[in-house]
Amino acid sequence: MGRCFRYRFAGDSGGARMPIAADLPDRPVEADDELVWEVYPRFDEDAAEIRDGFRAASVALDLHLEGGRRLLQAQPVETDGTESGASGRADLDVPDQWNQRRVSLAPVAGARIDAAELVIDPPLASGAVGARLEGWISGPRVEKTRLLAASASPSERVLTTRGSHSSPERSRGLTQPAAAVPHGGIQLTPATRLDNPHWTYSWNAHGPGPRPVLQGLLISRSPSIWIGDRGALAIRVGLAGGGDPPAAEFDHDAEQAHPHRYRLESVDGIRIDAAATDHAARIEVTFPSTGCIALCAPGAPLEIVEVREIAPDTIEVAASSLLPSPHDTDPLRGYHCVTLRGPGLRARRDAEGLAIEADAGTLTVAIGSSQLSLETSRAAAAEVAGRSVADLARAAQRRWDAVLGTVEVAGTDEQRALVASDLYRLFLFPSRHDEDTDAGPRYPSPTRRDRPDTAVRAGRAIRAGRMLTNNGFWDTYRTAWPAYALLAPEHAVELLDGMLEHVRDGGWSPRWSAGTSLDAMVGTSLDVIAADLVSAELPGIDLDTAYAAALRNATCAPSDPRFGRRELTESLRRGWVSAATDESVSWTLEGAIADAGAAVLARAAARAHPAQAPRYQADARYLAHRALAYTSLWDAETGFFRPRADDGGWADEPFDPRVWGGAHTETNAWGQRFSAPHDGAGLAALFGGPEVLGEALDAAFAEPETGRARFAGSYGRVIHEMVEARDIRRGMWALSNQPAHHVPWMYGHSDRPWRTDEVLTDAATRLFRGIRLGQGYPGDEDNGEMSAWHLFATLGLAPYQPGSGMLLLTAPQVPEARLRPIGGEELILRATRRSASDRYIRSVRRDGAPWTRPDVSLRDLREGGEWVIELGAEPVRWAQPPSSRPFFAPEGVERIALKDLVEVPAELGSIGPGRSRELHLMPVSGVADDPLLVIGLQDAGTHVFRVLADGVLIATFVDECWPWPLQARPFAVPVPPGTRHVTLVWDEGPAVLTLIQLLAAPVG
Repeated sequence: MGRCFRYRFAGDSGGARMPIAADLPDRPVEADDELVWEVYPRFDEDAAEIRDGFRAASVALDLHLEGGRRLLQAQPVETDGTESGASGRADLDVPDQWNQRRVSLAPVAGARIDAAELVIDPPLASGAVGARLEGWISGPRVEKTRLLAASASPSERVLTTRGSHSSPERSRGLTQPAAAVPHGGIQLTPATRLDNPHWTYSWNAHGPGPRPVLQGLLISRSPSIWIGDRGALAIRVGLAGGGDPPAAEFDHDAEQAHPHRYRLESVDGIRIDAAATDHAARIEVTFPSTGCIALCAPGAPLEIVEVREIAPDTIEVAASSLLPSPHDTDPLRGYHCVTLRGPGLRARRDAEGLAIEADAGTLTVAIGSSQLSLETSRAAAAEVAGRSVADLARAAQRRWDAVLGTVEVAGTDEQRALVASDLYRLFLFPSRHDEDTDAGPRYPSPTRRDRPDTAVRAGRAIRAGRMLTNNGFWDTYRTAWPAYALLAPEHAVELLDGMLEHVRDGGWSPRWSAGTSLDAMVGTSLDVIAADLVSAELPGIDLDTAYAAALRNATCAPSDPRFGRRELTESLRRGWVSAATDESVSWTLEGAIADAGAAVLARAAARAHPAQAPRYQADARYLAHRALAYTSLWDAETGFFRPRADDGGWADEPFDPRVWGGAHTETNAWGQRFSAPHDGAGLAALFGGPEVLGEALDAAFAEPETGRARFAGSYGRVIHEMVEARDIRRGMWALSNQPAHHVPWMYGHSDRPWRTDEVLTDAATRLFRGIRLGQGYPGDEDNGEMSAWHLFATLGLAPYQPGSGMLLLTAPQVPEARLRPIGGEELILRATRRSASDRYIRSVRRDGAPWTRPDVSLRDLREGGEWVIELGAEPVRWAQPPSSRPFFAPEGVERIALKDLVEVPAELGSIGPGRSRELHLMPVSGVADDPLLVIGLQDAGTHVFRVLADGVLIATFVDECWPWPLQARPFAVPVPPGTRHVTLVWDEGPAVLTLIQLLAAPVG
């Protein structure tokens, strides 16, 4: 960016033009020229109507050309396809952030530019507005169009800086650029800040002046800025005498940030070239004069274990790092072996770690990093010994191109860059937690510790096997894991198995895995992920471990808050998590979604183990019933999900759905109004039918999110998610955060399914711009989830029912996409349009045959073929409605929803041989299927018991095992119609009862 100008105009202005200085060429315009500039419009905080707050963005640049021509008359659209004029920009450009504008000058090629004008054309205000609207314009200039060659590899199209133009106040991704290998154990990232393990790279926020300042490079394991890094090593870089600590200013035009390689030339002439393997990296730094390298750790001192001079030009350093974490009281330590080779090396220890000076020339830094030991880090360093950065980069590029090549789209250069960058973020995660050793893969246990760490070796239990980490499942289950199943079905099973290794190690699946398991976010979403892959019929899944993990999450109260669900025992009794627990609505709704996934796994287990089918079938019925728990929080009067107290009363009076936090995770009641994506037909029924659901969805897109402090609720202040949701400018639909990602897909269950196409086309056009400015996302990009959402929208697919293995067909955003799945057949998705504005599906054909279902299974897509989607200008009903029967419904069961028939709560507490409990039942004329007797026990154990109906024996259960403490188990019992008393007789094994229910579906 160049010179910066401030603009101001009256809040009630109707439009104006004014001259503006610009760097314009004194030559005829050439066909490959672009007019490039940046605008920073201020949000009008005084606007009475939120929609009027964006009017300062209603600006454009126009060029006066010889002969009286004007650019805006000749070129109505910008390079990204949005309009170039001023009148519509209030709905496009984001306030209080820089927005890059690029307009092709090809239509006026050959003409000379006489002058530039700033055009102001705000829409009429609908209410009171501020006295002035203002903003800033930066660097009006003419540049050559930047187009990659058609032969560019997928990895060369990726800009890893996408999403890094963020701050704690505004997220445009909150990413950091990383050179790595797919799912690698480490990432090599540039750092513009090293005083903490969280905010280490920002596009422009960490420099003292207009340029960013490179503090150094990081060997990082960070999954997220919010979670932070662990066991990291920083390598500061600068010139001697250039400041303490060493650093280097740079321009982004001199930064080449690709998945396989990071290169940069600083303003003072330092050249950096770097690449990484799974657990090692190599950096080449060329100093124009005496240079400085400092080894340290972000936000903590680096423990230098040993410094050895191997030769006059070679130093080997052994070090370890332990970073502070707000999420983990026992974080993982990193062990690092660093070999530096260059002219005139001089090392000294300091408070941060180790400082090294080097004479002018090239300094190479080879690094091995481990979470096991220094010995393992030395072995990792040996991988890169004697290999150049170029060699490592070529090897990494081959690995990246294999996964980035799974999708090839025909579209604009920017669309291809976005898709490649989507895939990069998707396949960067999850990350390896295991490391290669002579004995095979080994990892430090996230849950088990043998002894304290030392400076040379981890004290955690070292386990054999492959384990993955760096995933927030509350985020990724929505889109990232269905994308793995679509694009890399072979790898998807391996990735799931790497996550199931956590269950083998510690007995529980994590909710958020960042080396260790964290008490972060809500829901046990790995259950849904496993169900999606099982529903997709991918071979090789460890179904028994996946189901054991899901069953424990669904039926067993945890003693450790990092695992399982809140208030599990109590919520099984009452049906919801009470408002006494923070985020209770989110816990209840996410629990229902996870139970739908668990029911799918139970159904699969019944098929896989016929001898034990009755047990699994009972589990499947119980879990499917539990998947309907979302209905327990439905308030028919207001039409929202609301928190309930233990006694069932509403706990958020006076109710205002605009208030954030409290019972809702990172959203409000509007944001969770449609949070039953696993049961769209059931949700429509709650509203009163598909038409009412459609009206409610339309209302959500119309009711503006204000982002104002009076609605901050339990957060006590305006959080960045609130402002980002406001800036989406589509009512209460906050695409900027995960709870809203499924909302447009819910139109598929309404009377207006075509609205999905409208919303997705609008979002893909407006909200993923700015990739060249470090933007490209409307909010947090979490472990590939936001990227996968955009990727699915681009392709015309949507994982609208989590756990089902089904994708909704939507309007593609590109003319053609070729998918080459790893482990599947080539799939072609071709969109036909009469006009570029056509956005509604009119018909779908698969290999020439009509397709009238609104969705398609991952299994069908894995077979490949050609799908042709015809788009038109007007909406039509081209497909039949989705099935109204939930995908998680057990086989052979008439009714899913169950009711506790126990009229008076049974006595809980101790029970032993010869003792019994009598259940007094409400009168019912009959039930649809055998009732389920649910028994919760305080302790794990094996027991024998009988069940009597009005004194007659109806069932005997022998050696029934409760494998975990505080678990509830269902048992199908053939209770005859008209029974009023059921007796539980305990025969073997003393126990403490925590729950007794008799669940059934009454009929008649």
